Amino acid sequence: MNKAARDHGEAVAPGIPARRIGRAEDMASAAIFLASSAGDYVIGSTLPVDGGVVNAANPGAGIDPA
Repeated sequence: MNKAARDHGEAVAPGIPARRIGRAEDMASAAIFLASSAGDYVIGSTLPVDGGVVNAANPGAGIDPA
């Protein structure tokens, strides 16, 4: 998903709440969701496909990465 993850996946993965780097299938699944009827009511939102990195870095998000 980014150069650091692509080039150093094993070193980057422990810092990601999902404990793995993203795969092409993760992006494809998000695109399919948004293009399908399942995403019909999703409007004006950002869909972070990042394994929880954004929410874990934002203490006010109310998400416990543990």
